[in-house]
Amino acid sequence: MRAKCAVFAVSVIMMSSLSANGVTLEKVTVLNDHTQIVSYVAFSPDGKQMATCSEDNMVFIWDTANWKHTGTLRSEDEPLAVAFAKDGKDIFVVDHDNRLSKWGIESGVRQTNDKVGCAVNDLKISPDGKTLAIPCDSKAIVIWNVAENKLEKKLEGHKNDVMSLGFSPDGLKLVSGGKDRQLIVWDTAEWKQLQVMKGHTQDILSVVFSPSGEQVASGANDNKVSVWDVKSGERRIELAKHEQEGDRAIAWHPAGEFLIATDRKERKDSGGEETCETIVWNPANGDIQAAAPVSCRVNYLGISPDGRTVAVGARDISIYAVKGVILPVSAVLRKE
Repeated sequence: MRAKCAVFAVSVIMMSSLSANGVTLEKVTVLNDHTQIVSYVAFSPDGKQMATCSEDNMVFIWDTANWKHTGTLRSEDEPLAVAFAKDGKDIFVVDHDNRLSKWGIESGVRQTNDKVGCAVNDLKISPDGKTLAIPCDSKAIVIWNVAENKLEKKLEGHKNDVMSLGFSPDGLKLVSGGKDRQLIVWDTAEWKQLQVMKGHTQDILSVVFSPSGEQVASGANDNKVSVWDVKSGERRIELAKHEQEGDRAIAWHPAGEFLIATDRKERKDSGGEETCETIVWNPANGDIQAAAPVSCRVNYLGISPDGRTVAVGARDISIYAVKGVILPVSAVLRKE
């Protein structure tokens, strides 16, 4: 089962900014309303809201215009992951007791389902908002029908716990990765396997599609971030980090040019505090920029739909503005 987590919104540094490939991450604010480690962060489809969950059994909703805490869901058990409904009016939550809940953000009405039927590790919603995908410790992936509020299918193919997954931007594919050290790409129309990708030598803990949907990135405990070609299944490039332990959180910027990744290797700084590292990596030209160390327990990294904001959750949530990158026209229109 997924270890107790931490969220980050590009909590990439203890400096004021990070620059790489012409990209600068400038710290905007630090959110410390949670009293325990933050487990997950998710942006609403329009980017106007952000949701976080924590070991303090709270789910918070934030207004991303002013970073004010605007809503609270108190969970009976520790919430592990959150996902916004397509209209941004509801939020889905999976907790440590393996329940899936739907919460009306404005109404406060919460609908709790029976247990999902497995120990959950992540939660993702399809781009059309019709499907939830939930990876499990039982080697399976639960596919949940949002409209009918019921289990639609269980995908089987992994040989060990499934730790992370993500939909392609067009929703036609799903990628999953886990402790069997392989990635599987699924066709979401018939839920059949399209591709199995092998090469990592340790648990895969984070997977994400590129904005084009033609590539997949994975982070694993073998100290490598890899980029794979979806059509051929071949690993195109890998970033080996010899002193780091497992990039548990990676995100692909919507402009498609670079990845952001954080490791989990705890080390001591000059003051004796445990720190971790976040990098910006351009797979096309190999450019890498390492940020100054950040507080550890980072498990998740989030980028807003328009690509202008990164959130990193650990002992707090650091918010960064992304500067110096050309954004996709669709993202600009969505923001405006």
